[in-house]
Amino acid sequence: MLRWLKERLAQQNEAVATAVAAADLVDKRYAAGLATYLQVLSTQNATLVEKRQLVDLQSRALSLQANLSRALGGGYRPEMTMTANAHSTVADKS
Repeated sequence: MLRWLKERLAQQNEAVATAVAAADLVDKRYAAGLATYLQVLSTQNATLVEKRQLVDLQSRALSLQANLSRALGGGYRPEMTMTANAHSTVADKS
């Protein structure tokens, strides 16, 4: 997976966690009578937006992996490339 996509996924995971924490806080404030229901709905909406963006990024990552595998003829797994390279180097020396 591309490095920038991994970084973006990590950032988006943090954004989701922050949005969930904010929504929990507003829920508690609402239960205590310190927030309006509109504020509850607003933070829930923000949480859903962040989660949707995370799912979009995850979908993009899977699509990129599938396209790479297809371009390489199928069966590509990143962890296998190191092993395959090691075997070909040994075979070349023989």
